[in-house]
Amino acid sequence: PVLQNGDRLSARLGWNSHSWLTAQTIDFFKQTSANRLNYSVVYTTVVNAWPVKIDGFQYTESTYPLLGPGRTPHTPDNVDYRAIVNDPQFDICGKVNRNEIDEVWIYNGPYFGFWESTLAGPGAYWFNSPPVPGPVSCTKMVPIMGPSPERGVAEAIHNFGHRMESTMTQVYGSWQQNSTAHNWNRYALVKALSPSYSYSGCGNIHYPPNGQSDYDYSNTATTATNCSDFENYPTLNDPLVVSRGTSCTSWACDHLQYLAYWFGHLPTNMGCGTDQVANDWWRYFASPSLALAPREACLQQSYLPLIYR
Repeated sequence: PVLQNGDRLSARLGWNSHSWLTAQTIDFFKQTSANRLNYSVVYTTVVNAWPVKIDGFQYTESTYPLLGPGRTPHTPDNVDYRAIVNDPQFDICGKVNRNEIDEVWIYNGPYFGFWESTLAGPGAYWFNSPPVPGPVSCTKMVPIMGPSPERGVAEAIHNFGHRMESTMTQVYGSWQQNSTAHNWNRYALVKALSPSYSYSGCGNIHYPPNGQSDYDYSNTATTATNCSDFENYPTLNDPLVVSRGTSCTSWACDHLQYLAYWFGHLPTNMGCGTDQVANDWWRYFASPSLALAPREACLQQSYLPLIYR
């Protein structure tokens, strides 16, 4: 929103440019997917307004917590997603239904009430948040990301990481540590959370393979991991034979570089495994609706880039 002195809220508070964060995010996925996933921005709308909460409340310049001392955040915090999705100004479902866009990124600020990621439309499932409640007029499922411009590129990509975790949990029907019952459990295995195992897979978004706690991206300790073996997926070797010691030096002990390591090892091969899941997991990331019928992704095999808008 534009403030009384003519400044945008983001400028007053020194937030990052949404266009810069978008460009960095697009470049990240192009690189980590080896040019498999390419986002194209087809619409950009800058809204001069405060988001409406689910109870109808809207902040103003005189009530927003970050613009003055002693201000209390409003409860409930949640934004009214349904109103946004159904707003004719944005025509989100219209654009989705006409195949003009595949997903939506809504840049927002603290206390605006947005999730890191959510899903709207038919069949929407847990996407690191509950689905957007209906009714909405989208005839297809649409991901809605919620990056925060007061934070950096690593935090924006972090949101997409939880999106991937939710998607693959839907693909396989479950996700738990201390288990290798299926390939998603194997990929995201963390030794520190799995007392029955002497090694990690590629870790998860909060725990790198050698992590001992949440966000432990700079841990210099060494832990055995078979993450590199996922380049051969779905043919995986005995982890006890192929695992190698890994420390944070494998991702420069850096949050964003760890996310590049994690996304960069996602299976991306042709064909379908014996578990009836496509060997190219980027397809589920780009099209979360495929998680409802994982085998359908096996029928769409191609090395052509995945272009999403």
